[in-house]
Amino acid sequence: METLLNKQIDALNNSDLSLSCSSSSSSSNSDVNGHQNYVNFETKSIDFFNVVNRFTLDSIGEIGFGTDLDTLTAFPENHPFLISFDRAQVISMLRIFEPEWPFKRFFRVGAEGEFVHHIKVLRARALEIVKERRRQFHSQGKGRDFLSLFLSGAKDFTDKDLTDDFLVDMCLNFIIAGRDTTACALSWMMYELTQNPRVLQKAREEINSVLGDRELSFDDLSKFKYLRAIQDETLRLHPSVPRDSRTAAWNALDLSAWSKRC
Repeated sequence: METLLNKQIDALNNSDLSLSCSSSSSSSNSDVNGHQNYVNFETKSIDFFNVVNRFTLDSIGEIGFGTDLDTLTAFPENHPFLISFDRAQVISMLRIFEPEWPFKRFFRVGAEGEFVHHIKVLRARALEIVKERRRQFHSQGKGRDFLSLFLSGAKDFTDKDLTDDFLVDMCLNFIIAGRDTTACALSWMMYELTQNPRVLQKAREEINSVLGDRELSFDDLSKFKYLRAIQDETLRLHPSVPRDSRTAAWNALDLSAWSKRC
């Protein structure tokens, strides 16, 4: 994790530009291939949301699978995995407004043809990770990443070998669940701090009082009470998942319904 933090700092320092917390499309340009460049040389700003998107993606890769996806070092250039991940999500959301999307996918035309390509890119990279973790797991035993722990724990619950497809799906689920939510929260938190200098100053004072001149350790995290309050207030004001379309299948408050199901 320390390496990833250093990469994020290097990505910002090497850009030689001032920081902007804007994540709107107006703060980015397109290259000749139609891909987004996340540094606006006219306003001298950085798309901070893109930076933390890369940071959280690389973090999930390291913590979840023991693999550095290495999207931060490419900043501000695009990264194949990042492009496919973002485009696949956008195309999936557009299906809400295109009821004919199953036909387009069947014939692989338009955005649905592009979707098939991006899914292949994502699954191919995830499959590489799964095979590498399997190899290390069988040769070295337990690892500290989520995937290795899952492989170890699964042996206690089933005699069947977990298929590669199952583990690939799990890896992609980890990435989807952890990247955007964390990146959104960090971006909004930075925005709110820039709008509230007094709070920013108190946050710096707490960091200095806890760390002094030494490096951050895991045990220090519980000591940042004020930073935790900033995080919680950010999520209250700007929840990463403000809506959830799922509804209860039955009235959980109806005691008679419980008795019928027990």
